[in-house]
Amino acid sequence: MKKLSEEKIIFASIILIASILRFWNYWNWSFTHDELGAFVRLNYDSFSELIAKGVRDTDTHPAFVQLFLFVWTKVFGLSEAAIRLPFVVAGIVSVALAFLIAKKWFGFATACFSSLTLAILDFPILYSQLARPYSFGLFFSLLATWCWTNLLFGSGKRIFLKATLYGTATALCMLTHYFAFFFAMIVAATGFLFLRKETWKPYLLSGGIAILIFLPHIPISLHQFGMGGVGEWLAKPESDYLWKFILYGFNDSLNMAWSISRYAATVRKGSSFSSLSFLMVSPKLSILIKSVLTYFGKNTVSVRNFYAKLSESFQHCRKTSGWGIWLFCFCLIPVKIKRGKSKCAKCGEALKLFFKMCGGKIF
Repeated sequence: MKKLSEEKIIFASIILIASILRFWNYWNWSFTHDELGAFVRLNYDSFSELIAKGVRDTDTHPAFVQLFLFVWTKVFGLSEAAIRLPFVVAGIVSVALAFLIAKKWFGFATACFSSLTLAILDFPILYSQLARPYSFGLFFSLLATWCWTNLLFGSGKRIFLKATLYGTATALCMLTHYFAFFFAMIVAATGFLFLRKETWKPYLLSGGIAILIFLPHIPISLHQFGMGGVGEWLAKPESDYLWKFILYGFNDSLNMAWSISRYAATVRKGSSFSSLSFLMVSPKLSILIKSVLTYFGKNTVSVRNFYAKLSESFQHCRKTSGWGIWLFCFCLIPVKIKRGKSKCAKCGEALKLFFKMCGGKIF
């Protein structure tokens, strides 16, 4: 019981940190150009008009977020606080899902490190606060992965309910962002390698549910794919854009990128779910293929989406990220003193690693 309570304290601490950093001042800076581009496509009188003129003919994203905003703004208004709130919440729940997935696949130490990293980095903080498909896309991708894990590797109880949940989560990925769609397809294809006698029927059912839900959207997607790129207002990427994007994901800090990569390479040694270790390739493969397609294809990469810092509005992300580390440490101190060498000790290496980043841009 003490062991369970200890893990709950650490988990709650990470979620508290993620919540503080995402709720901090999220309403106190104006809408971005990307957000405003979606809002001007909400002024339609009917659902059919919204789909035709606000999604199919003028957007390059699936319809879910635009439909969600259409309903949400009718109820809660057009203020920054009201519109961005569900996206902030989705970002926080994504941190929780990252913890649960990592713990199931690789163990407690990996769960702490991966979820804490997601909680404090600038990149996910910023895109959790924008009323665009990115926060929901991450949330539904992680939700689909969690449902996928429970379906294929959980107990056999309520297996058809698990299949329904997984199929619904996959459909939501497909309806939110086409890169989330692509990721969900990689996860689904990987699942065939792990099918057992008792899971193949529910797994096929989940696929059928996802296809059935997405079926009405197929004509919209086909029309959007024929629209081409958005090169009229987004510049083509430079040759080193991928490296700059990766570095930006680590707060523009080589120190942080190297430290996190080094720790990630060693933490898997204690994996408690090693049969799934090779699935780490899935997101990497997804990123690689998407990067190649977008760079060499006719569509331009949305470099603005990756680098839009709007420094005056977003500098608080850098300033508050350091707080997360100290809050996490202070939350661990009582448990550490009381229990001595405990589960918290397994997080020691990760915490020491973050302290070494003082020279980077995290503090």
